[in-house]
Amino acid sequence: MNTPTLTAEPEMPATIDLTALPRGATMRNPIFDQKNTKLVAAGLAITDELIAALRKRGVCEVFVAPEDMPRVKAFQPQGYARTSSPDHATDTLSTESLPAETDASQRMDDETSQEVASEIEVSDNPFANRVKPREAVAYDADFSNHVAEQNENRVGELRETLRGCFHGDSSSVPALAEAANQALGDACEDMDVFVCLGINPYNSDYPSRHSAHSAMLATAIGTQLGLDQQSLQDLATGCLIHDLGMLAIDQKLVGSQRTLEVGEFCEIIKHPLKTFDLLAAGADLLTAGARMVAYQMHERCNGTGYPRKRTLAGTHFLARVAAVADTYTALVTPRPHRKAMLPYCAVEHLVQGVQQGKFDARVVRALLEAIGLFPVGSFVAINEEYVARVIRSSGKSYDRPVVELWKRGNLRADPAIVDLRHETQLKIVKPLASRGV
Repeated sequence: MNTPTLTAEPEMPATIDLTALPRGATMRNPIFDQKNTKLVAAGLAITDELIAALRKRGVCEVFVAPEDMPRVKAFQPQGYARTSSPDHATDTLSTESLPAETDASQRMDDETSQEVASEIEVSDNPFANRVKPREAVAYDADFSNHVAEQNENRVGELRETLRGCFHGDSSSVPALAEAANQALGDACEDMDVFVCLGINPYNSDYPSRHSAHSAMLATAIGTQLGLDQQSLQDLATGCLIHDLGMLAIDQKLVGSQRTLEVGEFCEIIKHPLKTFDLLAAGADLLTAGARMVAYQMHERCNGTGYPRKRTLAGTHFLARVAAVADTYTALVTPRPHRKAMLPYCAVEHLVQGVQQGKFDARVVRALLEAIGLFPVGSFVAINEEYVARVIRSSGKSYDRPVVELWKRGNLRADPAIVDLRHETQLKIVKPLASRGV
């Protein structure tokens, strides 16, 4: 089997427009111009004054280290496609579940063969009570930079945890629960900032980045469902560890630039089993809820998922929340064999999944309340005169979010902050791939 070396060919610096540098952010590496002249030292904050000074020097484009690109692209949707080639075709697989591979996966089968908590457990003391109420205001730049920086730290720490587990060291697994709790603290301060970062991942550091962003979205959905802090911690922790087994899959399949054939995909779907094979005794360091999430999040309510083809009644409710978060995050992230979907189209895909019986309707409804029909961060056309960026969801008013609004032809002006719930003459007419479209 072609297992990963866990090293990669060095990526080349990315060329970006000077104006794309995020104000207030601190790059971890120097920024250079096309002549390889250092323009900005590592650790120096990007300010309007700095950008203006570089522009006066005639700088239009800069080279940014690959490690800093997730920070540059934070809070921005990466999707353009309105439809997506499938990652796989689970409906064409055998109706039989996968065989247990080792004692570790057999233990999980024994655990899940018992009665699972399939009913969503709404708490008398929900975490939502700790979240600050939404206001129709712009994001605070300092807090946004803090959340982005903390997320980069968590992705890096998760990458090292997964590497350790792959090599037989599970000692850092308990730290995942603490990382989940720290993320919950950020969510308390401004859930929309937290969600906007979480649902707009940059394509790098797979599987650690995908897992971290899935955990953020799952947290937001779970908050909307009325879960308590411990349940959210279990949910996020399970999301963080769930793709560990992907490191034990043939990496030529994982990074394939074409849609996999059924036989090849049968290898991919073994990864929940391999997660627990790699964890071995380290699985005891996870709570029962976190284990259920990591093992069952690829199951589907109609029995078409994996590894055991369980239906809604046999799937833990936290795993059903994770399934929706994981699917959305995957759809809006570019993969080697396909483009990323527009956020609105990814939501449509999940709604269709409910109609097909794949996803829990209550969970997808909570997704809509958490991120909106036009998810936070998205660009949209309003009437025929305006372009807007969605910055805050509006709960059950799925299609009436708070937006930053520009008049077409005047995109350099400061945007107006508009709550569409109170401006009934304004209506979103379609999603856009970017503000300039």
